[in-house]
Amino acid sequence: MGYSIIQIDHLMAYEFGQVEGDFLSLCESDLKSVIPARMLFQVFQEQLINGYQALLTDMPSLPLLIRDKDDTGNRYWRVNPDAEANLAPLARKAYTARVELVNHELSSPVSGSTLNASASIESYIDREAVRLTLKERLQKQRFENHMLNEQAWEMLLKQ
Repeated sequence: MGYSIIQIDHLMAYEFGQVEGDFLSLCESDLKSVIPARMLFQVFQEQLINGYQALLTDMPSLPLLIRDKDDTGNRYWRVNPDAEANLAPLARKAYTARVELVNHELSSPVSGSTLNASASIESYIDREAVRLTLKERLQKQRFENHMLNEQAWEMLLKQ
């Protein structure tokens, strides 16, 4: 199974389901390819626990972030309760803040309609068809981060 690492603030919404939550049970040989040079395995695990890095894989054994439905049937992202014990409190807050920004974006009305974005586009997305080059992924990450930062500033200014 291939792994990659990413900083939480660079984590894209389409990668939420790929974040490994059971990273404490992985052995050093599993992660050797993603541990930065000259970094001890224990230090790398501490970075995952404290939320400095997120571990991505195609098939997480325990997803850290999961999709759930509220009482009205709207889907949203949240931190998996089964994986919360593997995170430090500040890391849990960082992941929660990250998904809340995306959830806020998904729940806002689309062009004045009463449908939310997750309900209106969910059935049209084919995950296998979306394969981006590194350049496209970086551009998309920059744009999404810019939009999330703009929304965060708007929310702060309204308070």
